Amino acid sequence: GLWTTAGDLARFAIGIQSSVAGHSNRVISQSLTRQMLTVEQMNYGLGFGLRGNGRTLRFGHDGANAGFNAVLSAYAYAGKGAIVMINKNEHTDAMSQIFACIAEQYHWPDYKAPTKK
Repeated sequence: GLWTTAGDLARFAIGIQSSVAGHSNRVISQSLTRQMLTVEQMNYGLGFGLRGNGRTLRFGHDGANAGFNAVLSAYAYAGKGAIVMINKNEHTDAMSQIFACIAEQYHWPDYKAPTKK
């Protein structure tokens, strides 16, 4: 598994946002970033789940290891995003509720929490 920190994931998301905006990026080119943010199959780009389009395009990924869950969700163009990490493997809707609160507090455009299956 891959281990990281919330700060590292935030810097990564900001790097993607900066690259897609055309700012110089020593790690990833703007053309590759645009490919990563283009739907390839079933709402997934290269490495990211994608939701929305245009100004409301969000990219993200979630993951888990024994005892930990993490979710990254960020807007490609709006400069907004969040990373939530918890030290528990939970499969209720706690993560969705946390993101819904963040979205409401910080006025995320067109954010809709995932629905329960």
